[in-house]
Amino acid sequence: MALEGLRRLFEKQDSTAELRRAHEQQLTELYVEIGKLTTQIAWLKKVTTLTRQERVALIERAVGELPLRLQADLLSLSRASLYYQPLLPSAEEVRLKHRIDEVYTQSPFYGSRKVAAQLHRVAHYPFTFTCTLLHL
Repeated sequence: MALEGLRRLFEKQDSTAELRRAHEQQLTELYVEIGKLTTQIAWLKKVTTLTRQERVALIERAVGELPLRLQADLLSLSRASLYYQPLLPSAEEVRLKHRIDEVYTQSPFYGSRKVAAQLHRVAHYPFTFTCTLLHL
């Protein structure tokens, strides 16, 4: 009977050591999470009432403390808009817009169909009124 009690005594120490290790691991995980949340709060303090351009300027594209996806989420920005690079209009498109502007300035009462017809008559542009509408 005494031998059984000794065995239980050692078993309890083993389970206590396991519990202590699990507790320390859980503490480590919680400290990591606290570190992440502290960093996120520091970021959110920057974003009180900023314009979109100012929020985009806050994005750290190089390897920073936070991934780009999380930065965009915290700053309430679309990730797609961070990657978008607008294209400059072609020289032909700029020339067409200037010509449309000339026609419209001469006759401001013209609608898109008349502007398209005028462009076709004068400059032989093969555009439909829908295309002209897009450039108006």
